[in-house]
Amino acid sequence: MAVVAAHIIVINGTNYSIFTLLLIKGYYIEMGFSVMVALIIVSWVNHISNRLDKSYPWEEHLLSRTVLQSLLGIIVPALIEFFMVALYFWSLARINVLKTPFMSREFRLVIIMICSFNLYCLARYFYIKWRITENEFDLYRKGLIPTIEEPGEPDIEQKLAELEEAKEATVDTPQNVFIVHTATRSYPIPIDEVAYFYRSNGHVFLRPFSGEDAILSQSLDQIEEALDKQQFFRVARHMIINYKSVVDFRPLNFGKIGVTLLPGFREPVNASKTLARSFRLWLKNGGSKIDF
Repeated sequence: MAVVAAHIIVINGTNYSIFTLLLIKGYYIEMGFSVMVALIIVSWVNHISNRLDKSYPWEEHLLSRTVLQSLLGIIVPALIEFFMVALYFWSLARINVLKTPFMSREFRLVIIMICSFNLYCLARYFYIKWRITENEFDLYRKGLIPTIEEPGEPDIEQKLAELEEAKEATVDTPQNVFIVHTATRSYPIPIDEVAYFYRSNGHVFLRPFSGEDAILSQSLDQIEEALDKQQFFRVARHMIINYKSVVDFRPLNFGKIGVTLLPGFREPVNASKTLARSFRLWLKNGGSKIDF
């Protein structure tokens, strides 16, 4: 990024082609200086943004953060650029930078690039915060939120890395908690309290052993992937049942199996001929599902 920005600034206002510039010694001198300055500016803005992300999060200190970001992330880097260029002109040819086209041409471009990098840092901040929230939610559903052991609040990139590492380590861990939603609130239900999950009218519901049904945001396929296969069985396309909810089962026509659940379901629950053998073995082995 610093090299690209330096090249744009160097060629701004010139009529030479890139191939012609490569044959001019002055191009390499200006390019080297511009790259050095650009690296300093980018490193400064990145450092300041990370420090402010930790001390003045955007969502908690919007006004203060806007002022500090503008001052430290835009004005200060612009002044650094100005004084370094002024020193460059003066040391090479004793030229006053104010008497050159720099202020009316290149300096404006520098300001635009500094603002663009600040916008990039802002977008990166909210993207990382979104990823953190997503990972925390996934881990919370499994009851596996990690504890940050280092003193103080870590920067958001460090926190995201720790959460992703924790999520990766628990990728095969069955989900222990489901978040259910009502019109007025959301609350957790431990997996041991769930009798079965079912789909109805395009929505997925959870039925506990005691209490009312609750709606979930995940699909049945997502839920099935997160469950302990020893405890739960996909008895039909629209339903996943807990081993403890099965009261009895009986043979039906065409090799199907009728299943009685507690609490009862409003419609007959039938396992297809394809699933019948797996279902019997799952029950016979105490809920240890065998795939075929």
